[in-house]
Formats: sequence, structure tokens, C-alpha cells
Amino acid sequence: MKHIFFVSSNLTFFIANKIVQLDGLQKEQCCLLLVRNYQVPPNYAHEYPCQIATDYNVDPHTGRVFAGINIWKTYKNIRDFDYLIYKAINDDSFIWYSPVCSNDICSLMVSRKECVGYYVTEDGLASYREFNPQTFTRWRYWMYKLILKPLYPRIFCVKNHFITTDHPKFKGCIATSTKCFPLHQQYLRVIGSPFEPIHNDLFPDAVISIDPWYNDLNIETINDVYQRLAQYIAKKNYKNLACKFHPRFDAPQNSVIKSEYTSILNHYFPNIHILPKDTILEQILCSPNQDFYCGSSSVSLYVSLVGVKCYSFMSFVRDTPVWEEVPSVLQGTMINITE
Repeated sequence: MKHIFFVSSNLTFFIANKIVQLDGLQKEQCCLLLVRNYQVPPNYAHEYPCQIATDYNVDPHTGRVFAGINIWKTYKNIRDFDYLIYKAINDDSFIWYSPVCSNDICSLMVSRKECVGYYVTEDGLASYREFNPQTFTRWRYWMYKLILKPLYPRIFCVKNHFITTDHPKFKGCIATSTKCFPLHQQYLRVIGSPFEPIHNDLFPDAVISIDPWYNDLNIETINDVYQRLAQYIAKKNYKNLACKFHPRFDAPQNSVIKSEYTSILNHYFPNIHILPKDTILEQILCSPNQDFYCGSSSVSLYVSLVGVKCYSFMSFVRDTPVWEEVPSVLQGTMINITE
């Protein structure tokens, strides 16, 4: 029996890794299906000999299996994907683990004859919302029902809901907390925090998440945000302060704005340590003696489980285009800074 995990982020990887540990699975029998150009953290990569990288979800137009009206292209994509999977499993039966059901890959995996069951696993804030939307509604539903599903039964097997529980192969939901999958509590298995703590050379007392607000705020407003945050943090007397840029800053086109942010940070936080881009915050923030600062980040869901205090500075941008209420799932995990 093989176990195949859809892995698109650090969270989905570490949840997969925790499931492997808790269930005593042999890693040689586990396969990681990597999407969105995700790469397994280097210190774990050697533990999983079976890793399949696909370009699914890399590009919204080319990173799909379904190719619209191009029937030949769609069937070719299905064949190519099946070949990738076959190389990993041969004719072995497998259990499939996926964050959602509403994508092409989940249906292709569930509809394989070798698939004996599937679990839906947590994937950040979306898994905590009280919704289970249909992929196709109104006239699109009838197109799906009468045309798409009969023509492409493999792709549309379980695709019409965010989470599909009425398929005979559905086995349940797996999450880090009892608050996850609120509409599917009867199927829920809770595994706790999946992140394994590590210590780096400069173990911080507090970490600031640098949010990518540059598309909505001018640099003067951003400067004001960090000035006010610095005034608040100064009262805390941290010995070691670190920050981590959101991955969007690493895109080549954002190099200038990242430099501007860096200049602001160095001005208001002269001794701040900028963590490398491959840093996994949940592993760094592993002690209840640490603090975490952000606008509104799902990281707080996971670090609060080990007692880290999480502070939100969304109030600093209340009258700007990025203002939004902290999602309800984060309430109780974050302390709002009101100055």
C-alpha cells in the first residue's frame, strides 16, 4: 500500500510528515506530489525517495490538466499525468491525501482504480471557513453535469465541491486543530502542530512578518507603519529581534521595493536580523517565550498552539486599502495592537 500526498507548501509538507510519523508509515512507501514549484526542505528531502514534481498550478493557463475546448490536449494531459503517477506506484494500491477536492489532480487521483481511499488535509485559512462552495453553479452546473463530467469523468470525479464527502472513497479530514473543517467535524482527525522546532544561530525573542502591502500602500505609509510598530516594540526590550519577508518579495520584479522595505526596517530596527527566504517561521517560533508580529497571518494559527504570543498591527492600516478585519479563525490567536 502506497500513500501519496499533494504538497504545495511548507504547511502541507509538514502535515504529510506528521501523518507519516503518527501512522508509522514507511517513507519508502510514501510519495510526495509537488506542485507550485514547491521544494521539500533540504534537511527532509533525503528522507522521501519518491518525489514527483509537476507544473500544476504554476501558471493559471498552462498549469492545468483540463484544456477547455481542446479535447485532444486535455486527454494528452491526462495521459501524461497518469504516466508520472504510474512510475511512482506501478500497479500498487494507494491512499491519496489532498487539501481540496476542487482541482483537476484530486479527481484524477481518486478516479484511478488503484486508489482505495482519500483524505482531505488542512491547507491554511481556507480550511477553517464555514463554507463548502460548489465549483459549478447555475448554468455552469448544468454544463458540468451534462457535458463536462460525461466527457471527462476522470477530471470531474469529485470536483464539484471544495470538499467532497459523498464519494465512496472518502475516508475523512485531517487537521492540526479542532477548529478546522467546521462543516465536517464528524469526519475530523486532529494531529496537533506538525512543525518540528529548530534553533538557528540567532534565536530571536520576537519575529516580525513583513507583509506584501506594496501594491496598495505607498512607501510613505509603509514607513509610518514600521515607525509606529518600532515605537510599540521598543517598550518590550527584546534582546534579539528578527524579521521574515513574505515570499512575494523574492520575485525579480520586486527587488527595488524589497530594498526600500529593508532600508526602512534597518532605520527603525537597527539590530534586526533578516531571516533567509527559506526559513520556516513555524519552526523558528517554537518557544512560549517568543512573540510574533504580523498584519494578519495564518502563521499565528500554528505558533499559538505552542504558546507564542501573536500581535496584529492591522490597526495601523485601518484607513487604507489593505484594511480588513482579522479573519474570525484568527481571533483568539492574536492580540490587536492599539497603541
